[in-house]
Amino acid sequence: MADTKISDLTAVTSLVGTDEFVLARSGATNKITATNLGASLGSGLIQEITVPSGGSANIDFTSIPGTYRHLELWFVARSEGAANDMLLRFNNDSGANYRLEVLRGTGATASAATLSAQTAANIASLPATGSGYDAHGKILFPYYATGAFNRIAVCNYGLYDGTNSNVGTFSGQWSSTAAVTRITLFISGVDIKQGSVFSLYGVT
Repeated sequence: MADTKISDLTAVTSLVGTDEFVLARSGATNKITATNLGASLGSGLIQEITVPSGGSANIDFTSIPGTYRHLELWFVARSEGAANDMLLRFNNDSGANYRLEVLRGTGATASAATLSAQTAANIASLPATGSGYDAHGKILFPYYATGAFNRIAVCNYGLYDGTNSNVGTFSGQWSSTAAVTRITLFISGVDIKQGSVFSLYGVT
């Protein structure tokens, strides 16, 4: 698309019931969507999931486009049961293909752990349903679809559990160079609480 001055546009038409609008100029039209407009500006919302009443066994982002350089997944969430770690899988791979590094701070106490050959990657801690509090965080997926690299997710989060403030940095690596097209989040044996929100963005 060649550069077009605002003064050259002859019409701007919204397509009812969609996120699209059409720019018209003499001799040509160009369709713009919220997704590709966001991509051209540096980032765009791919999908947002809010957990419905009754909770959800997993959060599943599918058919992720490979047109961005990186992904960001922002969340505010709580367990439907006891406090527990939220787990992550790429492309529905449940094989022992994940390794991770975990760094936590609870009150004045710090701890760390490393694990390999896992069937999912621990990616954040979520407080218990009865705590009245939630975890807030962001998961980064750098170069999720480009280059011959093992894919990785890095999460920073914070929460208050009713007794202590908590912070954490989790890093989960998937032993695959396949482009990431699906991201699944879940808690083993427990639902994610209703009202939790997960927003996936693409970053150029």
